[in-house]
Amino acid sequence: MGPLVVQHFLSTSLSRDIMNGSLSQHDQERLSTPCQDGPPEETVYLVTGASRGIGRGLIEAFLQRPKSTVVACVRNVATATPALSALTVAEGSRMIVVQLDCNSETDAQAAVQILREEHGVTHLDVVVANAAMATNFGPASTMPLEHLQAHMMVNMYAPVLLFQATRLMLQQSKQQAKFVLIGAPISTITNMHDYARAPLTAYGVSKLAANYMVRKFHFENKWLTAFIIDPG
Repeated sequence: MGPLVVQHFLSTSLSRDIMNGSLSQHDQERLSTPCQDGPPEETVYLVTGASRGIGRGLIEAFLQRPKSTVVACVRNVATATPALSALTVAEGSRMIVVQLDCNSETDAQAAVQILREEHGVTHLDVVVANAAMATNFGPASTMPLEHLQAHMMVNMYAPVLLFQATRLMLQQSKQQAKFVLIGAPISTITNMHDYARAPLTAYGVSKLAANYMVRKFHFENKWLTAFIIDPG
C-alpha cells in the first residue's frame, strides 16, 4: 500500500471520526444537545497544516461533502494553492486557502479576520488543529531548551491561539461546534512505558500539554465539543 493510499485511508477515517466521533459518553451526550434554531447552513471546516499529510487528506475528504466551505490553513499560500486547487470539490462547496504559520502569535487572528472580511465567512462548525512538528530526537536529560520551546510553540501554543481566535465564530455554529486536536499515541502518562524508549521528548510533552488544554476548552465551554483524535 503506497503512502498516498495510506494518507487517503487515514484522512477519510479521521473525517468520519471528527463528524461522528470516537468519543466518550460525556462527549456523545453533548453532541446530542439541541443546536441553535434557524435554517440549515453550509458546514464550515477549518484545518491547519493543510498542505500535506493528514491535513491535506482531511481537506480532500471534507471537500467531497456537499454545501461545505473548507478552509485550508497553510504556511505559504502561493506554494500550497496549486496542489490544493486540483482537489475534487462537491457541488455547492468551496475551498479557501489562508496563511497560518504556527510559529506566529498573530496569524490565527489574521486568518479569521480574512475569512470574515474577504470571504464572508460568519461561522465555523469544525476546527481541526492538525499542524505539528517533531524535529528533535535526543534524550530528555540532554535536550536543549530551545528545542522544547520550539515544539511547545507549534504543538501546544498554536492550538491554544487557534481556539482563542476561532472561538467566537465557533459559537455562531448552528450545528454542534467542534474543536479537534490531532493527537499522538506518545503523548501519554498512563502508557508511557510503551513509548519511553522513543527519542521524542519535546514532541511528546508538547502534545501532552495540548491534550490538556483542548479538554480544558471542552469542560469550560458547554456549547463546544473539544476532543483529541489519535490518527493511529
